[in-house]
Amino acid sequence: MMTEILTIKLDGRTVIEFSRSAGVPGHQRAFLERMDADMDGGILLGDEKIDRPDSKQRAHYVVEQLHYALQDGNQPLAAVLCTYIARNLPELKSIRFDLHEDRVEADLVYC
Repeated sequence: MMTEILTIKLDGRTVIEFSRSAGVPGHQRAFLERMDADMDGGILLGDEKIDRPDSKQRAHYVVEQLHYALQDGNQPLAAVLCTYIARNLPELKSIRFDLHEDRVEADLVYC
């Protein structure tokens, strides 16, 4: 079951409510296609190098990148990354990022 809104929380507060029904502008589509092509060459997911990431591993990698974008205050990049996540994990309801001393914990909540 797909939910309409993907909610992103950072340390307990909602920072993004992303609507899955929003259209994707052409420049965002092109960026997402380039991003997918780049991931064809492999990704670093946590400490593990994955040479041929599957769709779920790619989405989890993008979740990591979303956290970095939020930390940097890069809202345009965060919006594009939310688009990727929403399209590739349609059953995802929310992502909660919590800071714990020197690490970040991402909790993905599904319907």
